[in-house]
Amino acid sequence: KKNADTLYMEQLVYKNYLMGVARIPALPGLLAYGEDQGLRFLVMQRLGRTLIEDFEANAKRCPPATLAAYGVQMLSSLQSLHERQLLFVDVKPENFMLGGGGGQDGRTIYMMYFVLVEKFVGTGGG
Repeated sequence: KKNADTLYMEQLVYKNYLMGVARIPALPGLLAYGEDQGLRFLVMQRLGRTLIEDFEANAKRCPPATLAAYGVQMLSSLQSLHERQLLFVDVKPENFMLGGGGGQDGRTIYMMYFVLVEKFVGTGGG
């Protein structure tokens, strides 16, 4: 039951805060979340490997410029969440994935697994 509730909460984060945000996986419309034969599901854009899997596969061939570009994309993704008053509590390489397509999308970093996202209210200070 706890995992099912967690999945429900995650889909609410996608639906209410993250639809259409760059580097966040897209959900295919209203039927992305549901239940079938007692199992809950969340359907989203197909992606490639996690950053940790990519690093392990390409550690000796990944140029520093690519790693820097990944870092910039990850920070930009976190900034997008902060602009929506969300705090991503579970930042780790396994929660960032490469795009599933070839070409440019294959080097786009997507943020995943919004189970540990907290809503916050900023103080308005600089």
